[in-house]
Amino acid sequence: MGRSSLLENLKAYLLEGVMFYHHLLCPVLSFILFVFLEEGIYTSEDAVFASTPVLIYGITIVIANLMYWTKGPYPFLMVYEQPWYMSLLWGILLLGGSYLLARGLIFLHNRFTKK
Repeated sequence: MGRSSLLENLKAYLLEGVMFYHHLLCPVLSFILFVFLEEGIYTSEDAVFASTPVLIYGITIVIANLMYWTKGPYPFLMVYEQPWYMSLLWGILLLGGSYLLARGLIFLHNRFTKK
């Protein structure tokens, strides 16, 4: 994939149609609201709880792809266009990334929360 193709895909995923809200505006606002305005102290166990929706969505959409009910919606979820081990690797990376992101947000939140 060339650089211009990558930039076009990034632009589409971040700025076009409802993707602007799903992948840019809502995450940025959620980040600001959680890190700076949410009250309370959170623990690492809360990061596991925060990653649960990612796990549920992942299982659901992979089953839907396996049953040919849908295709995608992202290239890494297209289970028939890649080897099975790549689907497994993507699942591990995305779930692990979700957990690490939650831990990072909790760290920032706890750092900026008035105690």
